[in-house]
Amino acid sequence: MTRKLYQLEEKKKIDQLRKEKEEDELQRLQEEQTGKKRTEKLEWLYAMPATGSISQNPNDLEKYLLGKKRYRQPTRTQREGMPHEDE
Repeated sequence: MTRKLYQLEEKKKIDQLRKEKEEDELQRLQEEQTGKKRTEKLEWLYAMPATGSISQNPNDLEKYLLGKKRYRQPTRTQREGMPHEDE
């Protein structure tokens, strides 16, 4: 019984590796055809934030990315006291 479970797990691992290899090959072919390289899974995380969400100070950005500084959305009462952009 244990041997069957082991063989089943090995088969699942092999199938998963085969699937990943096929996906990588398809991605490589697509990159060759389009000329565009796909961004890696976490690259978006370290991309520059949208303007206005975080100050432009590089030290603040580094603290934010390292989780040492938090940025919160202003509350309704804080927004009401802020000058509007069109003023």
